[in-house]
Amino acid sequence: PTVPKVLELRYLRRFSGDQFRIISRWSISRNGLMSASTEADLKVFNPFYQSVSHGDCYTLSYDPTSGRSTLALNGQELGSIEGAEFSRAIFSVWFGPRPFLDKFKTEMLREPWP
Repeated sequence: PTVPKVLELRYLRRFSGDQFRIISRWSISRNGLMSASTEADLKVFNPFYQSVSHGDCYTLSYDPTSGRSTLALNGQELGSIEGAEFSRAIFSVWFGPRPFLDKFKTEMLREPWP
């Protein structure tokens, strides 16, 4: 990926860190992107996930200049992983051919509201 990416999600209910870890692994595999290097990177990245409550905000970003995918919670950086391959894999959870939630992908990528 050669363009910067930012996905910001504000939560209206509680989710556990384990739920994020399970869904990330499942979605990346489902999209056919679980290579040996992605598996190794995910083992480092998944522990960054923390439980969230109403009002918490996760930000997932990719900076092509540094080549790093970064996860932040409520503005606090939790960690990052280097590599375009991992960026493609982690963003596939939301925007891959087989995203975690099809409706979410459709709504996020539709034309802007008037």
